[in-house]
Amino acid sequence: MIADGLPSRRAAIRLSIAGTLAGGLAFGCSKPGAQADEALTADERATLAAVADTLVPGSAAAGVADFVAAMLGEPDPRLCYRFVSFPMPPKAFYKLTLASLDDLSHTTMGKTLNALAPSERLHVAEKLLAPNAKDWKGPPAALVYFVLRSDAIDALYGVEETYARLAIPYMAHIEPPRSW
Repeated sequence: MIADGLPSRRAAIRLSIAGTLAGGLAFGCSKPGAQADEALTADERATLAAVADTLVPGSAAAGVADFVAAMLGEPDPRLCYRFVSFPMPPKAFYKLTLASLDDLSHTTMGKTLNALAPSERLHVAEKLLAPNAKDWKGPPAALVYFVLRSDAIDALYGVEETYARLAIPYMAHIEPPRSW
């Protein structure tokens, strides 16, 4: 097996495969589990679904809340937020954002965001686009709008089922291990 202190080619390949499998299991290639369930509360998921569906209609039905919660349960969440260089951990950003959205909704409309009618939700979401959003107490409003809209687009249009519904061939260079 070992010639001149080096493993045989076959042994080296076995070690390489074992290391790859162990690394993949350690770095998030497994299915989301309890961590995803703990990432966002039911109320936070409802708020996220409501605002995302307002920004990108159909994203709530596509599972945007489950998508974000699953990503937040990963050691390195694959969300748009990772590219904006905002100095806050992703989970803290989402929790503060969703609490701030509910607070803004309650201050301006008298109800939480997910309790509003779609037209009322639009009124609240439009406040995120204002240069100095009045009554907003969360991270920069434009950043929140950008990140949540990007998540909604990813959840709705980043899966094979949407391509099939739109009659567009799905030609992934690398097939994802799960739908998102």
